[in-house]
Amino acid sequence: MTQGSLSTPAPSPKSPSAENGTEGIPFFQRLRVRFLLLIAVPATPLLLLIVYTFYEQTQRARNEVGLSVQRMTRMMSQQQDQQMETANQLLSALAQMERWRYPSNSLPSAIMLTRLMDLHPNYVTIGVVGSNGSVIACGTDARPDLNLSDKQWFQKVRQTREFSTGEFQVERPSKKPTLSIAYPILDRTNGAFMGAMYIALDLSWVKKFAVEAQLPEGSSLVVLDASSRVLLHYPDIPASEAGRAFNQGPVLHGSAWKEQAAGFFERPGQDGVSRLYSLARLVGDEDSPELRVAIGIPSSAAFAASKATLQRNLFVIGAVILLTGALAWIGTDRYVVRWLRPVIRVARELHSGRLEARTGMPHRGGELGLLAGAVDEMAESLEKRVSERQQVESRLKALNSDLERKISDRTLELQRSNRELVEFAYAASHDLQEPLRMIAAHLQLLERRYKGRLGADADDYIHFAVDGAQRMDQLILDLLAYSRVGAQEQAFAPVSLDEALARARENLTLRIEESKAMIRSEPLPDVLGDLSQLTLVFQNLMGNAIKFRGAEPPVIDITCEPAVDQPDKFWRVEIRDNGIGVASEHFDRIFQIFQRLHTREDYPGTGIGLAICKRVVERHGGKIWLESSAGKGATFFFTLKRVPHSS
Repeated sequence: MTQGSLSTPAPSPKSPSAENGTEGIPFFQRLRVRFLLLIAVPATPLLLLIVYTFYEQTQRARNEVGLSVQRMTRMMSQQQDQQMETANQLLSALAQMERWRYPSNSLPSAIMLTRLMDLHPNYVTIGVVGSNGSVIACGTDARPDLNLSDKQWFQKVRQTREFSTGEFQVERPSKKPTLSIAYPILDRTNGAFMGAMYIALDLSWVKKFAVEAQLPEGSSLVVLDASSRVLLHYPDIPASEAGRAFNQGPVLHGSAWKEQAAGFFERPGQDGVSRLYSLARLVGDEDSPELRVAIGIPSSAAFAASKATLQRNLFVIGAVILLTGALAWIGTDRYVVRWLRPVIRVARELHSGRLEARTGMPHRGGELGLLAGAVDEMAESLEKRVSERQQVESRLKALNSDLERKISDRTLELQRSNRELVEFAYAASHDLQEPLRMIAAHLQLLERRYKGRLGADADDYIHFAVDGAQRMDQLILDLLAYSRVGAQEQAFAPVSLDEALARARENLTLRIEESKAMIRSEPLPDVLGDLSQLTLVFQNLMGNAIKFRGAEPPVIDITCEPAVDQPDKFWRVEIRDNGIGVASEHFDRIFQIFQRLHTREDYPGTGIGLAICKRVVERHGGKIWLESSAGKGATFFFTLKRVPHSS
């Protein structure tokens, strides 16, 4: 290893590999980029402060504009209320005149109504109709045979006999938007309906209000009826649009109308422009307004000043960050990155196997010189250790080969031993059956031939021997079934659980009839498994439910649904009964072979059935468990693999 003698580090001649040393590094992991990020960190709080200030300004501007719009809508509502009250008083006074109750000459009445219209320019029409809706007199030209009985205001005033409002309409021939109101004329003696006074209020003042309010450009003023249809719109819209539902209609009904009417909200309008809307009742009461007014101010107008401030602040901070970043980028490359390239080159050469590579940089002059020295020392150490490692690897390979051979031999020996044990258990159980059956047969022969002839004790002894032989025979059969579960190694295939359940029910037909058991099941899916073994699981679980029953006939419910933990891979089968149940401390014990919770006098059996179920389910890759409490029935669960979908 050579060390430089100069006091200041001198870079080594640049090679193509050194020049391209950082090309493969992800952008955000480069040193210069990280320096830029360090510079950006202090600027982040300033940016957040600018954004937060903009947010506060926009909220303040939004509230100010919203409150202003609220005031305008309230003013419009109050102005309309005044017009309605004035019209109500006028109609009430006119309705008391006797001339309408006994009309003779309509001309003087029409002249009087015309003069009233001159005094009230906001009335398009003032008129009176009889009880059948025929016009008696009118302040405008009207045909004598004109009948207004089909008008909404006439029907309402005839029904309620009170001051009533009618529908919005365009008055002809003036083409002015109007709202009709009416007051009943009643007989003074019996209160009978004799007709009504009506006025058509001119609603053109709404547009005049919008013009006088000098709303910002892009603002809108909309008058809506009870179904949120557009009746008036400022600025004017095409005639084809009038009467269509306002696109904010869904928020203007029921409780939502009350909430929106209490303040203001921001929504895009029919033209796509986002506006701040305020709503107010124009005609009717607050709970069910007949006409409403909605004033919308463009959000852009409300937030214009805030956006200008934000843009100015962002421009200044952006210029500062760009200038600082450019200086940091150039300085980092000149004073840091160029001194790291030889270190990167050596590291890559070491990675490719050239352990003789060195940086050629002096090992002094600050942290970068120390780094170069550490890399050169590491290269020397690696060169020494490689030869040592190669020697160790050759020895390890020899030991590993010998170990693999021993493990393989041991595995084969264990498999052979396990297979022999299974075969032995199966053969031993099978060979025991024949002598045991002979013993049982001769004992039963003794019992039939000499029962009552050898004394009561001899009869009991023979009975005990016969019962023991029968239980031993059943135990051997159960052991054979238990050993077969592990001995059968054929590949699993799709199996219908409905078929397995049907076979189990057929095998238990006699016990089901004797116990009057009710078995209910829903359609079950197909699973991957062994039909005969799954039949055995259903048979043992249903047999236990029938055996361990209470005073009531057994009721067994069988359902199936996707497993909770792996629903895409397993089905979970559930078998629920109304039997005597199992205490929680025995949950694990009952799945062990030869484990019983009751005496043979109370419930016969060998204690192998649930152990067989557990072994079958686990062989199928699932698990089995139960939920129960003493005296309240038991529910057994077990999981089985789904049939894989063919791709």
